[in-house]
Amino acid sequence: MRSFWIVPAMVLTLCGAAPADVTPPPPIAAVTAALVGVWQSVGDTRFSREFRADGTLVDRYEGDPDNSQNGAWLLFAGSAPPPEFAGHRAFVAKGVYLEIRENGDVMLFGIAAVDRSALQMINMDRGNTLTFNRIG
Repeated sequence: MRSFWIVPAMVLTLCGAAPADVTPPPPIAAVTAALVGVWQSVGDTRFSREFRADGTLVDRYEGDPDNSQNGAWLLFAGSAPPPEFAGHRAFVAKGVYLEIRENGDVMLFGIAAVDRSALQMINMDRGNTLTFNRIG
């Protein structure tokens, strides 16, 4: 099983440390392929997030059918952020980032790790790490 550890350099940079030698991240296409699927939150197992190959997503909360939300997602390299982020944020060039749009909100995450069974992403506004296990 191949794992992608993508933004440790970003975390070190945010904490003020400069990494000595960092391997470049995998291509965006490889991270996209690893991300597509259904993920269950480790922190709240009633919450799941489905990333679809067409760039859409569905957030679900078990036990509350009215609390499903549809949105869109986009992965990008820190070296090539979308125009709306240019000049507004400092990105680590070797990092891989995830933009999620739901109900008019834009959320930004750094992908810390993703493989066939686990996903870790860092909320760029709050700084907390979200951890998921693949369920589909």
